[in-house]
Amino acid sequence: MKTIFRKAVVLAILFSAAPKSMIAQGYQSNERYFIGVRGGFSLPADTPVDEVFPGIYPSKPVFGIFFLAISNKFPWFSGQWEVLYLAQSAIYDAFLGEVETSRKYIQLNGILKLRLSSKSLVTPILFAGPAFTFLLKTSRIPDIDDPLNPKFNKVIYSFVFGGGLDAEVGKLLLSLDVRYDLGYDALGWSSKDPKPNMLLVMAGIGF
Repeated sequence: MKTIFRKAVVLAILFSAAPKSMIAQGYQSNERYFIGVRGGFSLPADTPVDEVFPGIYPSKPVFGIFFLAISNKFPWFSGQWEVLYLAQSAIYDAFLGEVETSRKYIQLNGILKLRLSSKSLVTPILFAGPAFTFLLKTSRIPDIDDPLNPKFNKVIYSFVFGGGLDAEVGKLLLSLDVRYDLGYDALGWSSKDPKPNMLLVMAGIGF
């Protein structure tokens, strides 16, 4: 798993550092596009969740890469695709004392952005889109039975929505947003999964 993660990090760095001329092939000249990196924190509720996933969820970092396309034909909209790495943990009381569970995920997001101004330097945005998350690893300290299924290997479906600001400064794109990641299981659309709903605060830079 460590080897796979290292390869993914190397590919992400190469992708974000690739010349735009390589990415631009196949895109029309009336489109602007940015590739870059994003990072921030996930802020799950610091309260007991339910009988299946009890405990508190400390804030953890999230980071990854993104690709943003803006068409001059439709200046009020843009599309953004993200690959994010999430780390979460839960702390709860068990029969033998306090237990901490750590979980690692890879999340793929497809976001449609509504640009509330198409001409200003700093553009307010609203956005929403589906997310697909894959559980990479679950660990427990101490290693006792966990209310979460450590062998969970299904895709975790969720819906991401929020708002923020995008600013084009020269050839750079600076972004800041606050988003909520709502699991389909909370809507009754899928079975219980090991990722709690969470609020995320993220910033990014595109080139």
